[in-house]
Amino acid sequence: MLVLQKHILLLSFRPRAATTLLSFRPRAATTLLSFRPRASTTLLSFPHRCLFSNTRFATTAAATAVATSASPAPFAVEEYLVASCHLTPKQAVKASKVLSHLKSPARPEAVRAFLSDLGLSHADVAAVVVYDPLFLCSEVDKTLTQRLAELRDLGLSPSQIARLVLVDPARFRRPTIISKLKYYVPLFGSFETLLQALKNNSYLLSSDLENVVKPNVALLRECGLGDCDIVKLCVPVPRLLTTNPERVKAMVERAEDVGVPRGSAMFRHALLAVAFLSEEKIAAKVEFLRKTFKWSEAEVAIAVAKLPVVLRNSQDRLLRMSEFLMYEVGLEPEYIAHRPAMLTYSLEARLRPRYYVVMFLKENGLLKRERSFYTAAQVPINVSTSPPIDLTIQRAARPPFRSSRQRHIFSSSEKRKKMAGRKGGERKKAVTRSAKAGLQFPVGRIGRFLKKGRYAQRVGSGAPVYLAAVLEYLAAEVLELAGNAAKDNNKSRIVPRHLLLAIRNDEELGKLLSGVTIAHGGVLPNIQSVLLPKKTTDKVAAAAEKESKSPKKKKKPAAKE
Repeated sequence: MLVLQKHILLLSFRPRAATTLLSFRPRAATTLLSFRPRASTTLLSFPHRCLFSNTRFATTAAATAVATSASPAPFAVEEYLVASCHLTPKQAVKASKVLSHLKSPARPEAVRAFLSDLGLSHADVAAVVVYDPLFLCSEVDKTLTQRLAELRDLGLSPSQIARLVLVDPARFRRPTIISKLKYYVPLFGSFETLLQALKNNSYLLSSDLENVVKPNVALLRECGLGDCDIVKLCVPVPRLLTTNPERVKAMVERAEDVGVPRGSAMFRHALLAVAFLSEEKIAAKVEFLRKTFKWSEAEVAIAVAKLPVVLRNSQDRLLRMSEFLMYEVGLEPEYIAHRPAMLTYSLEARLRPRYYVVMFLKENGLLKRERSFYTAAQVPINVSTSPPIDLTIQRAARPPFRSSRQRHIFSSSEKRKKMAGRKGGERKKAVTRSAKAGLQFPVGRIGRFLKKGRYAQRVGSGAPVYLAAVLEYLAAEVLELAGNAAKDNNKSRIVPRHLLLAIRNDEELGKLLSGVTIAHGGVLPNIQSVLLPKKTTDKVAAAAEKESKSPKKKKKPAAKE
C-alpha cells in the first residue's frame, strides 16, 4: 500500500515539485518514507491533495457501481399484479398492501401455474387474487398440492375442485375443508347442491362443525325434517345452519306458535316463514292480515296454518290481493281463508286473466258446468295477461287434444296429403296469421318488430298474436269512446280534442296514458268553486237561509166593505 501511494504521489506532482522533493536530505526522505499512509497526504500542497482526492473518489465510485449492478432490482408487486394476474390498477393497489412483504415473483408464479393446471382462466385467477391476495403466498408443494390430492381422494374431479377454489379460496388452503366436505356432501346429496349452497353462504366452510352446524342439523331432524327438507331450507335461508343453535331453537318455537306442529308437512314452510323474524313482527303481520281480509282470529289461524308462507308477503301485495279478490271477484273472507294458496299466485299473470276467462266463458255459455274461481285459478295452463279477446285467440289457436296413436295417424295422413300435393295437387292459398287469429292488426309485422327490438332473448310464436290483439283492443276502445265524444258534440269527424275527452274521462285509459300529452287536445273543462263570483253565490245562499228561518206570512184577505 505504501509503495502504491508513493508512485501515485510521484506521478501527480508537477516537475517543480518533483525537483524540490529530490533536494530533500536523506534524513527527510527517510522520515517521509516512515510516515503512515494517512499522514503522507499532509505533505502535499492543496492542488496535489485535490488531485489525489478525485482519484480516490473515482476508484471508490467505480467499485460501488460494479457492486450496484450486480445486486437485483426490487420486486414491484403492483406491476406484477396488473401484468401477470390481470388485475385492474385499483384492485392491484388494494391487494399490494397485503403482499408488500414479497421480495420475488417465484412463489406467485408457482401458484399461478398451479391454478392454470386446474383449468382456471385469467379472469378466474384474477378473481381468486382479488378475493384472497394471500393465496399467492401459498406453498405449492406443501399446501396446495397436498390439498388437491386429498380432494381427489374424496372423489372430486378437477373441474369441481376449480369451482370450489373460486367459491372460497381462503378456505381451500386450510386443512379443515376436508373434514367439512366429508360431512356436507352426504348431507346435501351431491357436490353440485353443496356448491350452490356455498355460493349463497360461504360461511358453511368456516363455521364450527361440531358446536354449530351439527347441533342445528340434529335439532331440525328432531322436528321431523329430513335431509332433503333441510337442504330446501338452506336455499332461501342460507344462514340457517351457521346460526347460533339457541337462535334456531327460538325459530322452531315461533313456528309452533304460528299453529304448525312439529312433524307436520307444513312445518318446513312455517320455519321458512318465521326465520329471522321477531315475535313483534310476526304479530304485526298477523294483525295486518286480519284487518286487510276482514278475518276473525279463527280464520287468520286457519289461513296461516294452511299456508305459513303468507306471512312473507309484502303489505302492498296483500292489499292488491284483497281489493281484487273481495271487491272485484266478490269472494267472501271465509272462502279466501280456507284457500290461502290463491294469495301466492301472481295477480297480473294468473288470477286476473283466469277471472277474465271465466267471465267470458260464462257470458257466451261455453261452461258446461259451474266452476269456482279457485278451481279456475288452479288449472295448469298458460294464460296471457291480456283482456278476454286474447283468450278467444288462444282457444282458437290451440290444437285439439289427441292421444299418441291419434297423433301418429294424423301425422301420417298429413304426410300423405303433402306428398299428394307435390305430385300436382292444387296448393292452398296462403293465409296470414292475422286472418287465422281474426285480427285486423298485422301479426307478422309486430313479430318482426319484436325480434328486431331485442326486447327478450326469445320471442314465442304466440307473442305477436297476443300483442296485436291487445293493440287492436285498445284502439277499438279509444275509437269507440272518441266517436261517442264526437257524437255528443254534433261532429262527424274525430279530432284530437275528442281523443283527449275519451281518454281522460275513462278511468282505466286515463291511468294507462297518464304520462301522454295529446297535441291540440286541450284540457278537461274544470272550474273550481273558488274562482266563481262571490256576490251571486252569497246572495243566493243568504236568501235561501232567510227563507228557511222565517217563512212568509200569509196575507189576510181584505175586509169587504
